[in-house]
Amino acid sequence: MQAPKKPNTKVTSLNNDFVIESQQQAVVAKQQRSTRLVHRRRLLAIFAIFILCLIFFGVQIMRAQNTNRQLQAQVTQQQKALREVQSTKQNLKVQVDQLHDDDYLNKLIRYKYDYSKNGEIIFSLPENGGITKDANPKN
Repeated sequence: MQAPKKPNTKVTSLNNDFVIESQQQAVVAKQQRSTRLVHRRRLLAIFAIFILCLIFFGVQIMRAQNTNRQLQAQVTQQQKALREVQSTKQNLKVQVDQLHDDDYLNKLIRYKYDYSKNGEIIFSLPENGGITKDANPKN
C-alpha cells in the first residue's frame, strides 16, 4: 500500500484584496444559483398545482353541464307529459259536464244503446257516408 500523498506545501494562497473579493463573489454567485434553483422549483410546483386545480375544476364543470343537460331533457319530457295529462283532464272535465246535461245524456243513450221512446222506430243506416254500391251497374 502506498501512503497518502501529502499536499504540496510549496503552494500558498495569497490573501490580498483581489483574491478575497473574487472568493466572496464566487460564494455570492453560488448562493444566487442556489436561490434561483429553489425559486424555479417552487415556481414549477406552484404551476403544477395550478394546472391540477384547473383540470379538476374543468372536469367538475363538464360534469355539471352534462348533468344540467340531462335534467333539462327530463324537464322537457315531463312538461310534455304534463301537457298531455292536462289535455286529458280538460277533455274528461268536458265529458263530465256534458253527462250532467239531460239533453246530451238522452242523445248519448239513444245513439249508443239504440234506446227509443214509446212508439218510436229506429232504423240503422250504414255508416259509410251515405254512399251505396249499385247492385246492378248501368252499362
